[in-house]
Parts: sequence; structure tokens; C-alpha cells
Amino acid sequence: MSQSLKALLEKSLGHYKQLHPTSLPSAFVDGITLSMRYKGQTEIVALQYRSESVAHSCTCGRAECEHVLLTMQWVLGQEEQAQAKTASLEGEITREKSGLTGVYRTIPSLDRPPIEDTTSFAARLNELATSAVRAGVDAVDSPSVEDNFTGLVHVAPKPHPLGFERWLGRVKRAISQHDADQLASQLFAGAQISRDLNDHKQEGRARLAAWFGTRGFDSSISERMQDRVLIEIAREWLSGTRRASLERRYFVDTLSGEVFREERLQGGDGASSGPCPRIVHVGLAQVYPGVPRRIRLLQYVVSGKVPFADWSRIESMANTQFEELLPFYRNAINSFAGLAEPFVWIKPVRLEQTAAGAYALDEAGMPLPLASADAPSEIDLLFKEMQSGNLQWLAGRLIDSHGTLMLRVRSIMRLDGKELKHTRI
Repeated sequence: MSQSLKALLEKSLGHYKQLHPTSLPSAFVDGITLSMRYKGQTEIVALQYRSESVAHSCTCGRAECEHVLLTMQWVLGQEEQAQAKTASLEGEITREKSGLTGVYRTIPSLDRPPIEDTTSFAARLNELATSAVRAGVDAVDSPSVEDNFTGLVHVAPKPHPLGFERWLGRVKRAISQHDADQLASQLFAGAQISRDLNDHKQEGRARLAAWFGTRGFDSSISERMQDRVLIEIAREWLSGTRRASLERRYFVDTLSGEVFREERLQGGDGASSGPCPRIVHVGLAQVYPGVPRRIRLLQYVVSGKVPFADWSRIESMANTQFEELLPFYRNAINSFAGLAEPFVWIKPVRLEQTAAGAYALDEAGMPLPLASADAPSEIDLLFKEMQSGNLQWLAGRLIDSHGTLMLRVRSIMRLDGKELKHTRI
């Protein structure tokens, strides 16, 4: 332990002894979580007592890594001896507590390698935007657009960062559907990222982290979450360079009502374990920029049965006034153009299906169109489910299709007798 850290701990200990002058009963420590920085990379290491052994995990995702070694040495007070034997292992270690006990699951990092050649990548972004603007609504058949799209994919980091992969999917969709408004929005986002890569300004850090992950950024780009309860209410597969190349799960914080998203590439690691719906007791997680903000669950306990009281709390936070959704969507787009995909859950008065489409209506009679062009069977399933039970809420992504705000329904909750029934759409 460094002398400066030891001095700070002794100072804090004196303060707490003044707050608690009487002696406290002895306590048994059966686990500890440490935040350790080694070679500029910060990882979270957990040690947990298990009868005749000590279980350990690290957010780097590697078995028997240097982070676990250094953590054990620090706990045992052997770091000085270790420094003489392993001079190359330079780490700064700080201690913190984790308030959740139980069975922990740890998942590997989602962060991807940084862009090595930012100049080529930014140039490819600009070339794609220029060729698409010149081609206009005919971009879907433009050889130059296709060439520049392929060139951009070629210079991108491998495997693709999650944000970049999703942006590619949204560009391809806008081109294939001849949606000029959506294509313009995505190209504006690409031009913005191109400037951020070259300018290195503070205001662009959150956008770059949303696109490319957090590797290369300091810890201030993300927030730490501890001791929270989340409920997963929906999940879906989204398009990227290929159809259904990205899985996304949506969680609601039972305290604040904020929505978080968890993502993984098809066939890749990085997602937590468990079905949908489920309740997740979070011991430790990292939260990254975006709309919704992306979460990486590090230590958590899962239950597949969500209590009635928690579902009722989710229902109480549902949106009932649809006029609030448009400004909410606009603010999200302004913050993270190209990647913002706000997720909401609403409590409509009723649903209607006409020849023109399906709608949810609020108390004021304001309609919110339900997106069905990509998958008409989803709307059929929705109305089939509604034949039994009373609708409690709908949850889904807000999307802009040819200038119209719509809801892509991903799950519903209905009350059938005394039983709440959740259905993924």
C-alpha cells in the first residue's frame, strides 16, 4: 500500500472513530471488491470466500490474470515483496466496498480496440456522406455509395464496435427504404463523428464513446452503478452490417425509471445471463453514454420471477400523455444523432387498427402510430394477445419513419384475471 493512500485511510479512520466512539461488535468479511489500475487500464476484481476456497473474478474476462494476482498480494500485504519479483507489474490499487452478497456472475469486457487510423476512417465517413448526398433517393442503386460503404467497413476496427455496427445498420435501412429524412440524419451523425475524431474536443468524447466503446478514455467517461434493482422488460435483434447482427436487452431501474440497454454482437460474448423478463440485483455495473445509456453488468444476481409489486411499480411509471414523446425524441436525437433510439413504455386508453394502420391512443385521444411496415405479423400478434386480459402497458423503441414518430412494440403487459402476463413481441 502506498504511503499516501495509507495516510488518507488513517485520516478517514480517525474521523469514523469520532462518529462511533463506542466499540462495535466484530464483523466477518467474506468478500471484497477492488478497483485496480494496471498499465493504464482499470479493472474490477472480486474475491469471495467459499468454505474451503476463495472464488475470484475480474472484469478483464481472462482467467488467472495479473489483476487477480496483484489484488491478492495487496490484500495479504505482500505488494512490496511482489514488486521486487515482478517489476513490470505496475498497478495502483484502491479499495472499495460492494454491498451485495450472493452468487456473482462476471462477464468479459465489451470495449473494443480503438481506431488506429483515425484519418482514413474519418475520410471514409466523409466520402460515404458525399456519395450518398449526390445519389439522393437513388443511393440504394449507386455504385459509388456501395463502394464507399464497403471501404468504410474495411477500415473500421474488428470486431466492429457496437455503436458503429448499429449505425451501419440504420444507414443501410434508410437507403433501402428510400427514407431521405432518416438517411440525412444518419449522414449528419457520421459527419459529426468525423469532426470529433479530428478535433479531439471535450464535447465529442461522449459521442465517440457511444460509437466506439470506452477503450482509450479515462474512467470519467462512464459511471459506476452499485446496489440497484433492474427489470428486463424486452429484448430484440437489430440489423447492422447483416440482418439481426446485434442483440439488445432493455432494463428499467425500479427506483428512477431510467431505461438502460445491454448489447452484444451475434455469436459474441459480453451479455449477462438470464431470460426475459427477469429481475436483476446489481452488485456492480458500468454505465456508458447513449440514449438509452448502455450498461455492462459486472456482478449481479438474477431471478426469473418478477414480483407483482415490482411490475406494479413499472406500470405506475408508464407514459400516459403521448404529446411528451416528440420533444423527448428530439432531445435524444440532438444529443446522440445517429445512435439515439429512445425506449419507452406507455399506458394507452385503447388500441385501434384501421386500414391505414394500428394506433395507441391516450386519454386526450392523441394517436401514436405503431410501426408495422417491417413486420406486420408483430401487430397481428399484439392484437391477438389483447383478446384476453386488460392491457397494462406497451413497451418499445421510438422510431422516425418518413418524418412520422412511431412506436416499434417490443413487449406488452396485460392483466388476465389476477395474473399479470408479459409477452415479448
